[in-house]
Amino acid sequence: MGHFENTAMMHSMIQNWLDGQCRGINGIGGGLVLMFVPNQGALSQAAVWPVGAVTDQRLVGGSTDRIQSPASRDRRTVRR
Repeated sequence: MGHFENTAMMHSMIQNWLDGQCRGINGIGGGLVLMFVPNQGALSQAAVWPVGAVTDQRLVGGSTDRIQSPASRDRRTVRR
């Protein structure tokens, strides 16, 4: 299985998970899952609920600013 197939399958699994979570919470209006993309050093939208909803990019951008690690903000290398 190539990279594209793995990525498509992962996004499908994330979308299915989010659908189940949002359907199980009474009164929810929407949901968003963000995923870190290492080669871009940023968060990207992985799933949105309801499917096809337009995501306010201010939410994605604001989340990225708050979630960045101190090492990433300071442009330091983390060794493991």
